Formats: sequence, C-alpha cells, structure tokens
Amino acid sequence: MLRGKIDLAFLRHEKNAPGIVFTRLIDEPLIVLMPADHRLTIGDAITSDDIAGEQLVGIPMEKSPALRAVIDAYGAMLGIDLTPDHALDNLSMAVSLVASTGGISLTPVYARNLLPPTDTSRRCTDDRFFGALSGRSRPADASYSLPPVRTGTADAEADLRHLIWAKF
Repeated sequence: MLRGKIDLAFLRHEKNAPGIVFTRLIDEPLIVLMPADHRLTIGDAITSDDIAGEQLVGIPMEKSPALRAVIDAYGAMLGIDLTPDHALDNLSMAVSLVASTGGISLTPVYARNLLPPTDTSRRCTDDRFFGALSGRSRPADASYSLPPVRTGTADAEADLRHLIWAKF
C-alpha cells in the first residue's frame, strides 16, 4: 500500500503505519489452535482455565504488534501469563509448531480454514477475546478514489462475518 501497488487491504490496525487510513470493520474472534489429539479437543469451547498452564505457541510483538497486544491484554484481564513458550513468524509456523510441540496457539478465526488434519481449533468461551479487523486504504488525497467501504451497518457486518466465519 505504501508503495502504491495495492489500494485496499483487510488487516489488523497497526499504530506505526504513517500514510495509511484504518477503518474498523468488525471484531474478529480469536480461536485456540491445537493438535487434533490434544486433551482439550473433547469440548466444543476453551475456557481461560483451559488455557492457563498450557504450552503456548505465539506471535512475538515485533512480528505482529496488534495481535500480540490483543493476546497480552486478554491474559492480563484474566490474570494469566500468555507469553509464548515458542515464538513464530507466521501462521504456517503456528500450524507446524502446534503439531510438533503439542502446544496451543491463540490465532485469528480465519486460521481454522487453513488447518491440516494434524491440527484443529476450538472457540473461546469468553466473547471479549477478539481482534479488530480493519480495512485500510491509502490517504484520501491520493490520485484515485476507492469505492466506499460500508461499516457500522448490520448488512455490512453480516457480510463480513459470513466471509470470516463460514466454517466456524
């Protein structure tokens, strides 16, 4: 976007992105990734008590500050340490490390559509555990115009949720 090669993206709101305009679209829930044979797969949802004490695979602050901030704030709210035991660079590493270490990972809900048979996911029972999904575009004074992004309406949110939660 900063190089002018794309006009619009759906990402997490990053604080250090000069020249980019963010619009909050929806709150995307985070899920717990785990090996398909993990003991927590017996339930339909994961509680904060289930997460406490588990070996964590997670994204470090320098790789995804927005996602790390959401996860750290959630841990602070619950009074549990969610510092990862194993750091990763991307979703592919999360899938691999979850399968190889037997740990769990807190990831955005879209990840469930990309899981191999070795891993599975469960939702969190705490509905306050989410990350904002934003649309971002180049500044309004650019030499082109984007179609308007509808936000804040039930129809727009329902459309986005359908795309993100299709298999959830």
